[in-house]
Amino acid sequence: MTVSIINKKANSKGKKTDSRTTPTLIDRHCLIKGNISQTSAIRIEGVLEGDILEVGNLVIGESGTVNGNVHAKTITIFGQINGDVVATESVEIKNSGKVTGKVNTISLTIERGATYDGSITMGK
Repeated sequence: MTVSIINKKANSKGKKTDSRTTPTLIDRHCLIKGNISQTSAIRIEGVLEGDILEVGNLVIGESGTVNGNVHAKTITIFGQINGDVVATESVEIKNSGKVTGKVNTISLTIERGATYDGSITMGK
């Protein structure tokens, strides 16, 4: 299963809006099995068992866990990722964050207290 949020819908004034500009929230009580792709911004507080592809800004909240590979523009991790991480701009692993897997990005910040187990590739 792949979740893709790309359809256009009319707003209250009848104009079409692109739902990719609306941030998506995966609640802490939610478990998703499948891939998520093509959304501009997403915050995960629940559990995703699958990959995240072609995302703009991704935030993994403190209660959030991703068991799969992640590809986004920017990634901020307060929770946990078990999989490979690719960010075209930056990755931030906050003090409560935990990443197990390869990280490939141009800019990487790891705060004191964060946990990282894997290899790092930096550059374009």
